[in-house]
Amino acid sequence: METMSAFHLVLSGDIRRSRDLPDRPALQRRLEGALRRVNERFASSLTVPLSVVQGDAFQGLVGDISALIPLIITLEHQLAPATFRSGLGWGRLSTEMRGSTASMDGEAFHLARTALDQAREADRWLVVQGLSNDDEIIANGLAALLGATRRGWTASQQRAVSARRRHPSGKEAAVAAAISAPAMSRALRAAHYNEVLEAEVALGRLLARSTEGTP
Repeated sequence: METMSAFHLVLSGDIRRSRDLPDRPALQRRLEGALRRVNERFASSLTVPLSVVQGDAFQGLVGDISALIPLIITLEHQLAPATFRSGLGWGRLSTEMRGSTASMDGEAFHLARTALDQAREADRWLVVQGLSNDDEIIANGLAALLGATRRGWTASQQRAVSARRRHPSGKEAAVAAAISAPAMSRALRAAHYNEVLEAEVALGRLLARSTEGTP
């Protein structure tokens, strides 16, 4: 069957240090709401919508690889200040396509699970499995640098980055964040905002290129 023999990208993720966060039921409700909004926004890019698994984790199939990084960033905004790790698996399915990943299986899921386990063990932002050797090494290297940069952000830098992503100019972002324009500029410089954007674009293009044309 075509859906089983074709390659697919599974996105698996879980909330970092969720057991240490207060009010886990509220966190799960926030996760469910965030996934619902992301599913609506990226409906045309998802083969199977994201859904909660095991309480504080989520999973889905991404059809449009070029939308992957924007999707992850949007989910980061929705869940902040909570953060999460992601595991990506590029491979085949052994079950038919369904409306939820709960009853699906195959190589892509196994690779995503392995990638997420590696992300947990090394506390990485994102790990990918299933690409060609060179592309996988480069993608994981870029993701490691992006994750390390994110972990170094202060709370004020994180708020500045989030505001700047949502507004077309630094001045508008500063108003939204209730800080001065110079303070916004300083926070973005300290957070390496422009460099992060470039690296995210590079990672997204690499993932799209390395999965393009795979049957």
